[in-house]
Amino acid sequence: LCGSGQFSTAGSSSCISCTAGSVPNGAQSECQPCEDGKWSSAGLSACVSCIAGMYSYQGAHSCQCERGHQWQGGGCMPCPQHHFKAVSGNQTCTLCPLNAETQGSGSVSASDCTCSAGTTGSVTESSMSSTSCSGCPTGTYKDAAGGAPCTLCPPSAPFSPVGSVLRTDC
Repeated sequence: LCGSGQFSTAGSSSCISCTAGSVPNGAQSECQPCEDGKWSSAGLSACVSCIAGMYSYQGAHSCQCERGHQWQGGGCMPCPQHHFKAVSGNQTCTLCPLNAETQGSGSVSASDCTCSAGTTGSVTESSMSSTSCSGCPTGTYKDAAGGAPCTLCPPSAPFSPVGSVLRTDC
């Protein structure tokens, strides 16, 4: 019989340790990969479950942070407001572009970043390197964050500075 985390093929008297991401089957005749959501290092006899906010794929030797989470202080924490992370892993979250914000924490896509009040445009993965949200043009305003266009000032007060947030700016 083999020790913990090892297996032996039929007819062999030598034992072999399972590699990281796998553990011996019940009969200790072969290694089997850990299932999704579990991991193992070399020589473990059982797969270990990932903690909340982390994931792993079949055969993993470690767990990683899910989308919308980053490694911080020994665990996976939601991306802070105005940040997002579209991929799984232990990378840090990405800040929304200038004049863009998210509604809360844990955002998983650049499109979760919406233009701030007083600005218009849209944010996509491809627009991250350029200015995605620009100030509302003269004669318009926008009083809330989001993808809505700027609103025309009323005819009685048709002028407003660039980036106006309130109707009273007209």
